[in-house]
Amino acid sequence: MEHKEVADDGATADDGTRATWKPKRERDAHANDYRLPGLPRYVRINTLKISLKAANREMHNAGYHLCPDPRHPGKRAYYRDDTVPDVMVFKPKGKSDISRLPLVSSGEVVVQQKASCFPALALAPPPGSIAIDGCAAPGNKTSHLAALMQNRGEVIAFERDERRCELLRSMMHVKGATIVRSVHASFLDASPDDPAYARVTHVLLDPSCSSSGMSKTPFTDPAEIRDLAKAQTQLILHAMRFPALRELVYSTCSIYEEENERVVAAVLAAQPPRMAAKKGGGGGGGGGGGRPRFGLMPALPSWPRRGCVLDADSLEPGLDAQQIARCCLRTRYPDDATIGFFCAKFVREGAAPAQPAPELQVKLDALARARTKHGHATAAASAASSAATAAPAPAAAAAKEVPAWRRERDEKLKQKSKKKQRTE
Repeated sequence: MEHKEVADDGATADDGTRATWKPKRERDAHANDYRLPGLPRYVRINTLKISLKAANREMHNAGYHLCPDPRHPGKRAYYRDDTVPDVMVFKPKGKSDISRLPLVSSGEVVVQQKASCFPALALAPPPGSIAIDGCAAPGNKTSHLAALMQNRGEVIAFERDERRCELLRSMMHVKGATIVRSVHASFLDASPDDPAYARVTHVLLDPSCSSSGMSKTPFTDPAEIRDLAKAQTQLILHAMRFPALRELVYSTCSIYEEENERVVAAVLAAQPPRMAAKKGGGGGGGGGGGRPRFGLMPALPSWPRRGCVLDADSLEPGLDAQQIARCCLRTRYPDDATIGFFCAKFVREGAAPAQPAPELQVKLDALARARTKHGHATAAASAASSAATAAPAPAAAAAKEVPAWRRERDEKLKQKSKKKQRTE
């Protein structure tokens, strides 16, 4: 059983446990059968190779136009995304033309759905960190991690299929992600006790799923979905055994609770008791027979759509359905102009949250200010429109009073006209 996430470049995402590969020509032949229609096309500026300013200049030279208004009718018009730094938005396929965008083939820009950018942004390891991408191929999220880390530190990218691993290495070379070390192996085979992984502090897991958020032909068989959820839970719990791990982001392109909030609940329910966790050495990790505990932190808290609230009676004692929903992130097709997606962030209890690179924080703050400004402007326009609609229409001007002499004259003329008509 397999259902891979298909990226904008035609490649697919790995789950660390399955390794089926379809030739590109076969995927392309069926591409129109399952893609969700009408979505904008997103282009992420690869800051490892080009700056935002230089990319906009190159796109302008190629005939593309940066516009503040997304409703611009031109096929070569684009605008900045208001959530993800360095992401540009083009109109949907058929209404935009990015086929001649010269920066794609050079790896200076990456065609990548907006929601697909959320996991790396939610994790955002500081430059110099050691991170793992446990389900890496084809590498869009992997290269995004490297860009957010400014090519400082290391990203260990796992891929068990040899051909896909070669694709991953090639993609990282094209994108200039020099800190990525591709490993031809399953993430589940990586031992947390291996000294090579002793300093891993961040893990990103985007495993295979039902693709119910991005495909017209997703998995729907309950037994298959249960198997997927079981494998997803296994990957997360395996990652939490790495001794220095501080933060983990889990994501899917699924809309099913079974693969999303219920996987999160299963992981939380599997955490060791607090006393047992403390006996393991506290901040040091898994020594002494104990394991550290992990809880939830809101993933991209500025994003308005949060997770689904599970039935409290179906949860293990001590789990809070409302808290799980608040901490998880969802996107909905087509309401959010991207694929259906899910993201959750686990953090080690007692560990201070890692701070992103200062340059990234500046960009995030700028986007937040722009959203606030746009929100205020929209609210003001809406209020003005509502006031104009609700306000009573101005009263018609009162009829001017007719003087008595004019009324008397008009009456005489009227009588005279009637008299003349009778005479005739």
